[in-house]
Amino acid sequence: MTDRQGKVLFQFDKTKENNPYQTEHDELFDAIAKKEFKFSDTENAANSTMTTILGRMATYSGQSLDWDKALNSGLNIMPPVLAWDAKPLVLPDAEGLYAAAVPGVTKYVS
Repeated sequence: MTDRQGKVLFQFDKTKENNPYQTEHDELFDAIAKKEFKFSDTENAANSTMTTILGRMATYSGQSLDWDKALNSGLNIMPPVLAWDAKPLVLPDAEGLYAAAVPGVTKYVS
């Protein structure tokens, strides 16, 4: 890593330190082999994903949203058919324009 003038601020020294990415994999594979589940991030991943969905819902709608109401809103953005030739859920209008969410108009949670 260098600063704007090109001065080296940090340089990974392969001769003195393990590659952190390799170390991460070594520890993960070792835990799997020992049947230790200390690296399970499923709950964190689910909460992170829901946080981004909640943020998108709030941004698109302009609403202040409650976690539980958003979680139970019934919003489903999955297409009914998963196929390369499936018709998209949103299509352009006669002028070739797509509908867009409008804060204060678009509603997700009442």
